[in-house]
Amino acid sequence: MSKIIEEKIDTLQYTIGIRKTESDLSEKTLILFHGFGQTAAIFDPLMIYLSNKYNCIALDLFFHGNSDWKKKEILTDDDWNAVLIAIINKYDLHRFEILGYSLGARFALNTFYNMPSRVVNMYLIAPEGLYNNMFYDLVLKNKLTRYIFKRTMLHPEWFVFILKKIRKFKLMNPLLVRFAELNLNSKQNRLKIYKTWVYFKELITDFGEVRFMIKKHGVNLSLILAKNDAIIENDKLKLLTKKIKNLQIHEYNCSHNQLINHLPKFFENFIKRG
Repeated sequence: MSKIIEEKIDTLQYTIGIRKTESDLSEKTLILFHGFGQTAAIFDPLMIYLSNKYNCIALDLFFHGNSDWKKKEILTDDDWNAVLIAIINKYDLHRFEILGYSLGARFALNTFYNMPSRVVNMYLIAPEGLYNNMFYDLVLKNKLTRYIFKRTMLHPEWFVFILKKIRKFKLMNPLLVRFAELNLNSKQNRLKIYKTWVYFKELITDFGEVRFMIKKHGVNLSLILAKNDAIIENDKLKLLTKKIKNLQIHEYNCSHNQLINHLPKFFENFIKRG
């Protein structure tokens, strides 16, 4: 059985934590991006499962695990492209497949956007960032709204009070309310929310252009969704992607956080078909 090894790339601008399978026997490479509040280790079982078919490289997103964004400026497409080039050079990569779960889908999409000719298959798991989120846009609209957002993350009492009223009067999906409450339960987590929202705000890709690039480069897209997802709006995703010919949609009877457990089964079926 293949082992997982930990490595990193450390520069003046950033540190990127990496977990990869020890074996380099396969010609296929899969780069994986986790979701908010997780680390690359969330993919360890999947990477072990796929080790006979793929060389797996899982990255800690910035502000998670062993990764850090050291610059005061927000992360731009050019910044992320420089990170990708460093990873490609380190592992001598040519063509690869990419997988992004939830927040990690933003990084997967921007990886494809920056290097479309290198990507063979793209797997988006309950992807976040494909469609506009009015609350997200409002919070990041200008310096004043970002200041209010930061103050709320430092002193969330009023927002927690509102969440409790929302739950009491059933004004919102209770699973979504519970998700918000869990992510506000510590100062460290709240600051992580602030940093990911603010520093990753330019990693919102124009999906219309992505559709064009998928068609131009013949990339296969798999959209993997949870039927009971309280966070991602599946109907919007299906509407956005319906014109893509190289598209497969897979839905599992589970919640957003449970979906990652279904990935080994998905790849088992995917490999059989391939």
